[in-house]
Amino acid sequence: MTGKSLIGITQLSRHEIEKYIDLAGQIAGGSSPAIAPKNSIVALLFFEESTRTRVGFTSAAYRLGAQVVVVNETKSVIETGKAESLKDTIKSIQSYCDVICMRHPDKEVFTQLQPVLKKPIINCGNGHGEHPTQALTDLMTIKNELGRLDNLSIAVVGNPRFSRTAHSLILALSKFKDIKVRT
Repeated sequence: MTGKSLIGITQLSRHEIEKYIDLAGQIAGGSSPAIAPKNSIVALLFFEESTRTRVGFTSAAYRLGAQVVVVNETKSVIETGKAESLKDTIKSIQSYCDVICMRHPDKEVFTQLQPVLKKPIINCGNGHGEHPTQALTDLMTIKNELGRLDNLSIAVVGNPRFSRTAHSLILALSKFKDIKVRT
């Protein structure tokens, strides 16, 4: 489970999802010590603003025993006229950190970055694509409230077609048995 990128929820098996949820429950319950290696640095790159997601990832990194570097870069190359490419930014930043957590408005951003990645990267939301960590959080909430992740009837309110959180949750739920999703 360590050292892996998390780009989409479909890359995780049911077993891996359950292990993440169990580990998160242990950490939330205070029964697990800091698990980040000593002096770990997490880079939070937010090219699309989200206060809740940024604060959530920041506090999670601290609770795991890591230090945090935050980059809120919302200006485009056109506006500034001298910004470096995203690939160059990632090449540089990954030399300063152990893991990158990134939110970006482009659905294809992680596919484009794959050739230059040398460190694990976590998708904090990419355009109309996915938000796999939110799906894990939603599944943990469901399990905490209902005690199970099988045999569920779930209603998704709104239009899941353009909701990366709903999209990721529906994909995650497909790993479990006897799930009925209504939109």
